[in-house]
Amino acid sequence: MKAKDYAASFNGNPTDKNLVDIAVEFDQETAALLKKRGVENNDGFLAVLREMDDKWQAFARRCGGNVNPEGYRIVMRQLHPETAAFAWPRTSGL
Repeated sequence: MKAKDYAASFNGNPTDKNLVDIAVEFDQETAALLKKRGVENNDGFLAVLREMDDKWQAFARRCGGNVNPEGYRIVMRQLHPETAAFAWPRTSGL
């Protein structure tokens, strides 16, 4: 799904539950992209994480300030702390 589609879904129903559902979809999409691309090295892994982070930020921009642009990183830190620490060393204060 594209960032604009996630934004349309959220803006049509701006609830915490909907945002959690979208975050879960982002996590599932990340796993699917890694598998689809057959990622086997750190560079490929980081490229997918950055792509998804950029997508989350585009989604957040379309939500009128109601979605934290750092949300993907926050979700990744909660669900996959080792992965997030590798991708985004704690320099941004999250």
